[in-house]
Parts: sequence; C-alpha cells; structure tokens
Amino acid sequence: GIGVQRETTGTTGKLSIPADWPVRETRARYLIAHPFDSGHRYRNARAPAARRRWEVEARAQAVADVDSLRSFFDAHEGVEIPFTWTTPAPRAESVTVRFADDTLGDVLRAPLVGGFRFELEEAI
Repeated sequence: GIGVQRETTGTTGKLSIPADWPVRETRARYLIAHPFDSGHRYRNARAPAARRRWEVEARAQAVADVDSLRSFFDAHEGVEIPFTWTTPAPRAESVTVRFADDTLGDVLRAPLVGGFRFELEEAI
C-alpha cells in the first residue's frame, strides 16, 4: 500500500502565550458531503475523531509580541508545520496543533500597540 504520513509528522517548536490572553475552545466533527446526479448524497466524517479548535485574541499587545507571533507563524509556513501548544488552565494539556487559517489577523492599534486574532486546530 501507499504510506501516508500522520498530521503530526514533522512537529517542531512550541508556541507559548500569556495566561491572560482570552482563549475559546470549540469542538467540531467536519463532514465531507458529495452529491450525486441521482439526488443522493454521500456524507462521511473527514477524520475519525472530533477536532478541537482554539480561538485566541489579544487586543492590546506590544508590537514586539505581535512580531514574535508573526515570526513563529512564518517559520511554520502558516498551516503547514504542526507544533506543540499547551491549552489554558485548568486543563493545561500539551497538544499538537497547527494554525487553522493561512492568514494571521494582526493589526497596529496605536503607536507601539498591536493586536491579533488567530485559531489553532488540533492535529490528529
């Protein structure tokens, strides 16, 4: 058969964020739906388990923090290279994740003050 690598293959680096950054966790089971000309539809789960996603947003951070996050994002080629991240307390679980989107929503809010929003998706 043809060997297929796991999503966690090539995991490198660890993203650390301050404890006061707001993080919201969701869990989703993504589906594939394929319609047929007959009107029937095939539906199947894209992965064997639900994926966790975390939305992280910081509205007022030093530009150096935003630049550091941007450098980490670029080094991991956006969504391409998985990395380790520790979920917020009380769980504080180490998981392998990747950026969920290929863009990083960062903005300069005032002189020397930046902000950003990004999502992490669990690699299964």
